[in-house]
Amino acid sequence: MVVPSAKYYFPGVIRGAEAAASELGVRLVLGVSNYSPAEEQRQIQRLLRSGVDGLLVTPSAERLAGTPTLDLLAAAEVPVVIVERSIGEVLDAGRLESVQSDHVRGAEIAVTHLLSLGHRKIALCTRRTSPTTSQIEEGYRLATRNAGLAPDPDLAGVMHDTSDPEKLRQQMSGIVDRFVEAGATAAIIHNDEDALTFADLCDARGLRIPEDLAVVAYDDEVASLGAVPLSAVAPPKFDVGYHALQMCLNRLGPRRRWELAVQRVSLSPTLVVRESTAK
Repeated sequence: MVVPSAKYYFPGVIRGAEAAASELGVRLVLGVSNYSPAEEQRQIQRLLRSGVDGLLVTPSAERLAGTPTLDLLAAAEVPVVIVERSIGEVLDAGRLESVQSDHVRGAEIAVTHLLSLGHRKIALCTRRTSPTTSQIEEGYRLATRNAGLAPDPDLAGVMHDTSDPEKLRQQMSGIVDRFVEAGATAAIIHNDEDALTFADLCDARGLRIPEDLAVVAYDDEVASLGAVPLSAVAPPKFDVGYHALQMCLNRLGPRRRWELAVQRVSLSPTLVVRESTAK
């Protein structure tokens, strides 16, 4: 199994794969790429040389198409399952399969929840470099359009990654001001860490959560630990890892490998409602 990180989001995915491996009597070997494509390829090559029977891979980038990683995986002589990434653009490359959270649906769930509470000015803040950003933005657009809400660029904010905590806080401060000036009554913030900063900055401005501004985090890793516990979209991280390992194991064996139809599985996130959106 190769993942971009063993921190924050991916421990849940790894635990799911570990649980399935334990139940099925197989050994899971982990490699971490630290979001480096070069390291990702080294880890894949290392595991293939070591004689693994199958690969679970979460590419560091959002898309596999046109990458050296895709070339490696398509040529692999073992079953490969892509984890938490779409393979829609590379279906003809080898017999890659995938298991992922349906982040489009996750964003729709968040918007629908806020609409049910009467909110019509719903803002969205995402991370520019996150591989899930495009899906969350798509789900937000679908849900707001279906509700008859006109697009408003002032209700969209993007955080640019930086290693400087003060610069991150300054960015988020500007986004809070922008949302308030646009008349937002609710905001969806991806990810949890940014959502906690957002809530803290709201408090510093005297804005009450949820009375003045309802907040939904996206990821549900640490959202419950805010001064006001944050409602959050929870991707099914454990289930993603669990099903990915099962899918890979189903391909093993001289006869079964090519008899099964190639699968792409999307698992729906859930919404955990806490005080930040309570009436």
